[in-house]
Amino acid sequence: MMPAYAVLLTPDYRVAYANRTFREWFGDDNGQKCYEFLFNRKEPCEDCQTYNVLENGKSQFWEWTGPNDHNYDIYDYPFTDTDGSPLIMESASMLRSQAGTNGG
Repeated sequence: MMPAYAVLLTPDYRVAYANRTFREWFGDDNGQKCYEFLFNRKEPCEDCQTYNVLENGKSQFWEWTGPNDHNYDIYDYPFTDTDGSPLIMESASMLRSQAGTNGG
């Protein structure tokens, strides 16, 4: 298994695609918004930087603590779907100090 996740996120905080690693580490979204299924929240996370790429059109790197309390290196990129819809392509790997542990 690839020790990194890949996910495509829609402007309304839904998962358009998630690889197997993302689903194994965090579960299936079941149509919920990311903040709902990851953190059981009713509103987007205040400290989430992922959606900055839709505002400024620039890729970014940041660190994130997931719902499993592991820390991740996050890479976010503006992405355009085949129908022209804007998406965010996010890839992430656990920080080296945690890479030998299970992500989930």
